[in-house]
Amino acid sequence: MNKDYDLLVIGAGSGGIAAANRAAGYGRRCAVFENSVIGGTCVNAGCVPKKVMWYGAQVAQTLEDAADYGFNIKGKDFDWSALIAKRQAYIDHLHGAYRRTFLSNGIDYIEAEARFTGRQVLEANGRRYRAAHILIATGGYPIVPDESEVPGAELGITSDGFFKLEQRPASMIIVGAGYVAVEVAGMLAAMGTKVTMVLRRERPLSSFDVLLQHKIMHAMRERGIKILPHCKPVRITGHAGGIRLETDHGDCLGAETLLWAIGRAPNSKRLGLESAGVMTDEQGFVTTDIFQSTNVEGVYAVGDVTGR
Repeated sequence: MNKDYDLLVIGAGSGGIAAANRAAGYGRRCAVFENSVIGGTCVNAGCVPKKVMWYGAQVAQTLEDAADYGFNIKGKDFDWSALIAKRQAYIDHLHGAYRRTFLSNGIDYIEAEARFTGRQVLEANGRRYRAAHILIATGGYPIVPDESEVPGAELGITSDGFFKLEQRPASMIIVGAGYVAVEVAGMLAAMGTKVTMVLRRERPLSSFDVLLQHKIMHAMRERGIKILPHCKPVRITGHAGGIRLETDHGDCLGAETLLWAIGRAPNSKRLGLESAGVMTDEQGFVTTDIFQSTNVEGVYAVGDVTGR
């Protein structure tokens, strides 16, 4: 059975939600497909929970500084689980708000995996859906090294796993030097975790201004974060207290948890793009022009799935 729409959107993250609501506002009939949790990475394992954790880290810093301003604050015990519960309650509120907006805008929200079976056709749950316009907004996922590159790599977690931690780790090794690695390191250090960062290059944030790189590295070390530059992981093993990381420098680092923050890959493999003739680059990112149009007329892509 076929069902016709004006716009079909694959992915209910920030880009997909915004596009569907805007199109519906112009009277277009829309459907959004999502095979995971509504809100995408930003709401569930990115910007939103990160900011909650960041504000918590700021409070920890303020409490630490309070004595310098004459405040005698006792009992600074920190309850990680309480913060996580409040964070999840806020995320659940956003889930409800998105669903209510879809309902009020007349948008069909279909909780299923969708894939192309033609240029203007998607299939989901055994049904076919047609539209003159289709938007790919499936986002990306954090990369974990292949077992052949780093044996034991699967013992580490990613940023997704970080937001599933039920207890604050006493110690963590973070492999990576981008903004995700830097943010997680700063938040955890402020909350009392012993953090070690393993960098492939000399400084964190290598794509940012050099002055900023030096400043952030100095500030992080002042906060007690250990930074090991020019290091590559070669093996991960498990042990009674957590995991152990061996580097190409001969270091053997132990911690309760290891987090991979080495980049993201696009969610494009299961979309059936070849059926529609949609082009991707060698990494699987959907290629678009400055207007987010793909090489196929009527098919567009936004967000992390495009690599921008």
